[in-house]
Amino acid sequence: MVELRDLYDMNGNKTGMTYYKGDSIPDGYYPMVVMTVIRNSKGEFLMQKRVESKGGDWGVTGGHPKAGETPIEGIITEVKEELGLSFSKDDFIWMILEYLMKNLIIIMILK
Repeated sequence: MVELRDLYDMNGNKTGMTYYKGDSIPDGYYPMVVMTVIRNSKGEFLMQKRVESKGGDWGVTGGHPKAGETPIEGIITEVKEELGLSFSKDDFIWMILEYLMKNLIIIMILK
């Protein structure tokens, strides 16, 4: 099933427009990417190895929120889908950075 995602303006506001995963993004609109860094009680950080079809690189857990999801709902979904771990919004220590990089608005939520 192809995922429907929201589009944002350069200030991070939802535009009311959506796109399907794999579609090209119109100029002046931006998809959102969410990422989280997870640290355990020993101070160790969790790194995730991507599947070979997506480059096989190591990185932090993240992805694109589905249409209608908030950034925190999106990262909770991604952590569940990719790691099988369940969190609630109260489990996160928030540090949100918003900036434009290669036409992406990236919001990082640190744990």
